[in-house]
Amino acid sequence: MKTIIISPWAKPLRNGMENPKNYNAWPELVKILMAEGFHIIQIGASGERLINAHETKFDLSPDQLEALIKNSYKVITIDSYIQHLCWYIDKPCICLWGKSDPLIFGHPENINLLKDRRNLRSDPWRWWEDVEYSEDVFVSPEVVIITILKYLSNMHFSEH
Repeated sequence: MKTIIISPWAKPLRNGMENPKNYNAWPELVKILMAEGFHIIQIGASGERLINAHETKFDLSPDQLEALIKNSYKVITIDSYIQHLCWYIDKPCICLWGKSDPLIFGHPENINLLKDRRNLRSDPWRWWEDVEYSEDVFVSPEVVIITILKYLSNMHFSEH
């Protein structure tokens, strides 16, 4: 069974509002991934919202995160530390973008899913507390599934 690591949430904002980086369709996406036969592990920090994954692994050390990611089939994340870690350890991930610009903050080695550049914040350097949350700026769970299945169909036998 192929394991997909999901890092669903960005650091909480100081003002208590929803972080605009957060993709809130995780439960729907996880349900579809499970139906496709994937084993889902949610990673993050203690106290974060659960996404109904098979497993949760919270508060891992950097070495533990690296080992878990290296041994996974795929990682799905938002614009966060995890997409940068995946790039650093040469494990391309699927990164979901909403109001952050993947051309500025992303890595071309990753599969960067951005719904529409018109949704990007006008000033990419402003504090996230100054940005209004909108779940409409993200791709649908179906787009993520299509991307994963497309990736599967293009795999070579040497990949695992």
